[in-house]
Amino acid sequence: MKKTLSLIAIAGSLLATSAYAKTEGNYLGIDVLRSTAKVKSTSTLADDNTDSAAPYYNHNKKDSAYGFGVNYKYAFNFNNFFVTPGVSYDVLNNDVKAGYQGFSSVPYSQNVKLKSSLTAQVNLGYDINDQFAAYIPVGVSSFSYEMNTSDTYVGGSKLNTKTSGNKTAGFIGFGFSYEPIKNWVMNLEYNKYQNLKITSGTATTAGGQISAKTNVDVVKLGLAYRF
Repeated sequence: MKKTLSLIAIAGSLLATSAYAKTEGNYLGIDVLRSTAKVKSTSTLADDNTDSAAPYYNHNKKDSAYGFGVNYKYAFNFNNFFVTPGVSYDVLNNDVKAGYQGFSSVPYSQNVKLKSSLTAQVNLGYDINDQFAAYIPVGVSSFSYEMNTSDTYVGGSKLNTKTSGNKTAGFIGFGFSYEPIKNWVMNLEYNKYQNLKITSGTATTAGGQISAKTNVDVVKLGLAYRF
């Protein structure tokens, strides 16, 4: 009886040990995310940055929004160290608004929208045990953006601009993964982008453009299936 119980215990231990795998193979996943965009904007024209004009065109604003994404990765494992190239597409929904009117009747307003991002990245990590891993993601993203400005001439007529396109920025971060059920992996990841440079068309009544230097922080919570 004791031998039988011992064999059962050993078999159970072996099954538990082999129930999970190293970080390797194909992963297809979905993410929910929280992105924070911080925009520092100023006019490219020196006259727009004087004491009287600066409040109209110089702003530091931010916006946080929830989004979602999908991703695919393939992991190569080298004795618990892994390298995981992958691609992802995220919907961001950030809309950073700014403006100024003061005591005049010539208001100025602007907004910078980050709509989505397409990302290529590599995770460099280590399997702490059969269920937990830590990694550093590095990569580059192409952001789909839209920038709108509205300035007012003396007399009330408007100067409206709309600029859209794609801008790229690199990032680095850190992440953790946990496999609660065989082949199903949860991920928590943070990525930081700096100096995403967005510039409007001619946006001020004096002839300046608006330069919007944007930093983005993204936190992702994901679930992936290994196959």
